[in-house]
Amino acid sequence: MEHSDEELVAKAKKNDRRAFEDLVNRHQKMVFNLAYRILGNREDAEDAAQDSFIRLYHSIAKFRGQAKFTTWLYRIVSNVCLSKLSASAARQSFIELDAETESVYSEASDWEDTPENILLKEESKQTVRDLVRLLPPAYRAVITLYHLEWFSYAEIAQILDLPEGTVKTHLFRAREALKKAVLNKYQQGEI
Repeated sequence: MEHSDEELVAKAKKNDRRAFEDLVNRHQKMVFNLAYRILGNREDAEDAAQDSFIRLYHSIAKFRGQAKFTTWLYRIVSNVCLSKLSASAARQSFIELDAETESVYSEASDWEDTPENILLKEESKQTVRDLVRLLPPAYRAVITLYHLEWFSYAEIAQILDLPEGTVKTHLFRAREALKKAVLNKYQQGEI
């Protein structure tokens, strides 16, 4: 019988190592994926995932259950990633926006999947990744949580410990910055 996150957390709070291992095994892929999407680098994402689980281990006794466990875990991962980005702002990182960019191309049904068009799609995706990497870390995190992880404004506010209005503002500003950057590249003939 598989235990719920809440049951595993209750056991982990009582120093049940097996319960903690089960939490790690259950959520390690999600933690890595979020870290990778924010940091854009496999090595950094692996480090951030490991750091996140270490923080989780040391702070699990503080989990009060006021939010879902996964929301609390996402908050830990986001904080670890944002700290890494702040500590190394010059580090280049990329974000996977395949879901968002793919939806743009699925609307363009008159495009045939010729090798040339497939290459153009991939180049456009890479351009979007490059532009997102230039966003401030807080905007990058909000874009990732909203467009790739499909969290609501309220959930993102909990994860990032921000007011919901700030989340909406960050998301709006991130989209505006991306739109402006895309238009600039288009006008310069780079897209």
